[in-house]
Amino acid sequence: MPKADKKQRQKLKREAKKRDTRRRESVGPLKRLADAPGDVECWMSADMETFRQAQIFTFKRGRGICGAAFFLIDRGVVGLKDTWTLIDISYQEFRTYIDKCESAGFRMDRVSLDEVRRRVGGAAKWAHQNGMRLPKDWLKVASVIGGVGDWMSADMSEFAMEFVGHPEDLRRRLIGEPFDTYVQRTDVAFVFSENAPVMDLETGEYENVKNPFGGEDDDEDDFDDEDNEEIDEDDAENIPDISPVFAEQIAILTRRCFPTTLALASQSVQCLKAKGETPSTELVEAWTTAMVASMLAKTSKPDAPDEEVQKLVHSFLMTLAKRLGPSRTAEHRRAINQTLGQIAEDPQIMRKAIDKYGILDAED
Repeated sequence: MPKADKKQRQKLKREAKKRDTRRRESVGPLKRLADAPGDVECWMSADMETFRQAQIFTFKRGRGICGAAFFLIDRGVVGLKDTWTLIDISYQEFRTYIDKCESAGFRMDRVSLDEVRRRVGGAAKWAHQNGMRLPKDWLKVASVIGGVGDWMSADMSEFAMEFVGHPEDLRRRLIGEPFDTYVQRTDVAFVFSENAPVMDLETGEYENVKNPFGGEDDDEDDFDDEDNEEIDEDDAENIPDISPVFAEQIAILTRRCFPTTLALASQSVQCLKAKGETPSTELVEAWTTAMVASMLAKTSKPDAPDEEVQKLVHSFLMTLAKRLGPSRTAEHRRAINQTLGQIAEDPQIMRKAIDKYGILDAED
């Protein structure tokens, strides 16, 4: 072999070796964490059947790098709802996430790594089976827990044919069927809420969309008194204005009540279907309206007679209904009627729900 050719071959080998070294050194921290040997500590929120979701927090330390992988599982058709990671996070910082969940009323339990893999795999399969978009790079996040194996054969027995959340969130996640036809399906129980978060599937950021069905919300008084036989002139005069301070108070109470109103709405869906009735898509909003109106009335006049408090509750119901805009008024009224029907059957239904599911702290 000519000397020049030999030198050229050696040069190419050296360059190839350098490229391999650069490739190995360019491996991202997430992959290095996933490939590193080390134990994974896993925590999961309890009572997924009640809250319709489960949060899974995992922490791994290996080869000088620490990181956490998080998974949000939805009991309904969404399945694997969200995944994300935090690299170079200390164990003390990781524990703050668990402590914050527990302080908000969500019990966190230590679980095994196999249990986490089974849950995440089942959630991914359930989402895929129901035509939902899986979170971006979810397999990379799952690599921190050693992957989920053959997730297409995972168990899905704990999931349900339901969607609880913002309709725009459903619209964004659907890839197997158009939104307009999907919401007509009778095999899925829909409990829509305008208070639920909406995720940007590209950025992972959460936002809220006021009116996903088209048109614009109107801040003017669009509640048609002529369509509601229960409102008289005195009631209309007593409807409070939605001032900025009042609106903020409503927003705080709405957030605090959400776990309870979500459970009440789910309970209503089951009861109404058992009676052969079609549940309203505004049940979460209706239960929120009923609870917030009751709390506002009792706070405003704590020592007033029951009759006076009930009249104030009615006024607050009308005030809260005004926020929704004309496109939702009729459906919301139907939901309120279904809600009031259940309250008539069991006057203590809200008190029982609060005792069972609780009210979040004001700052949460």
